[in-house]
Amino acid sequence: MSMINLVKKTEIVLQKRGITPVPSQVALAVDISGSMRDEYQAGIVQAVVERCLAVAMKFDSDQLLDVWVFDDGHGYVGQATMNSIDGFVAREIVANGTLKKWGGTAYAPVLQSIQAHYYGTEGKKASKLGRLFGAKDKAGEVARQAVGEQPLMILLITDGENMDREAFEATLQALRSRRAYVQFVGIGNSDLSYLEAVAEAEPNAGFVQLRQLRGIEDETLLGALISPEFSKWIGKQG
Repeated sequence: MSMINLVKKTEIVLQKRGITPVPSQVALAVDISGSMRDEYQAGIVQAVVERCLAVAMKFDSDQLLDVWVFDDGHGYVGQATMNSIDGFVAREIVANGTLKKWGGTAYAPVLQSIQAHYYGTEGKKASKLGRLFGAKDKAGEVARQAVGEQPLMILLITDGENMDREAFEATLQALRSRRAYVQFVGIGNSDLSYLEAVAEAEPNAGFVQLRQLRGIEDETLLGALISPEFSKWIGKQG
């Protein structure tokens, strides 16, 4: 499926949801714990990243997607674009020896990294904001928070519950003060009732579980990424 066609399908989902895209930042965090090996090897993660990029291309003014992976640690992969998306997962993630892989599962570290990327000193965008507002870059100083920050859409894909519940809940609660929404997408048949309950308790978080990704319709997956709850939230951000 070409990215152009995926973007068109995303437009259909947005129309059904009644969403006029608000200029936003879009971040993706993909589980790379041990239980996810088959999904990487089968090309399922590549397909998911492509569809997340299609969503990002309708919201992000630069038409790019910032990508992280996580197990019980985390790593910032870089930016996926229409020009780089072919073979992105195999090239930038699986073959990347600097990324920690196939461990346990913890949500807090990657969410903290994403917050730092946009609101602090980690990553290219934060460094730019720091220079613009008179702060030093990530050489050890904290960049000031930009005035009038755009909404942030965080997509977190996971197939299992986490080992860091207290830190995770505290990190998620810290996002309440930001214009940030976390869409948790559970995949597979694992019991994700804890994650679902936490997401339901947070005003800026949502949860959906897709039991089977093999052969899933594009509109079903895109509809999970652009959930009805997110649709209501982003409608208030314009």
